Amino acid sequence: MGKGDNLWLVSWGDLIPSLFVLFIAGDCLHSSLLRIKSGEEGMKARWSTCFTFLVFGVVFIGDLFFIGNFIIDKLQGY
Repeated sequence: MGKGDNLWLVSWGDLIPSLFVLFIAGDCLHSSLLRIKSGEEGMKARWSTCFTFLVFGVVFIGDLFFIGNFIIDKLQGY
């Protein structure tokens, strides 16, 4: 395989910023979900809140995939 196979995580030091992104996206997901739930009681949730929930959901799952892929590769010795 070529040099650009692992674009995000190359070493264990690259894992730290990726974990920060994971926790920040998780916190934004949680706060967006709370806003959507509170919108059920009174007014409807705004479309921007739902869009934000979708975007941070994709970021969270994508980052989780890259972290998992990196850890599996390191455990297999690649």
